[in-house]
Amino acid sequence: MAGLAVRTSATYFYEMLSAWASEISYTLYLVHFPILAFLFFGFFKVTQMPPGVSATAWFGIILAGILLYAAAIWWIFERNTDRVRNFIEISKRLTK
Repeated sequence: MAGLAVRTSATYFYEMLSAWASEISYTLYLVHFPILAFLFFGFFKVTQMPPGVSATAWFGIILAGILLYAAAIWWIFERNTDRVRNFIEISKRLTK
């Protein structure tokens, strides 16, 4: 993701995509492995997929699903982190 931050000639779409990717990157880091482990051990354990259109389609579907799940988790929880942190800091100051 560091390469996205130093690019100088970015279009609006690129800037929006890189900002979104940086926002959900930590959440994606946290949730991607448990989902992949669940899918592998629950559904694909005994299946080996040779390279081809079907395997590429499955990869794309799983990738899109994981990105959507990470974005949903970020939307529900992580985007509110600063708000919760500020609330706790203000509460601490008021109780002193």
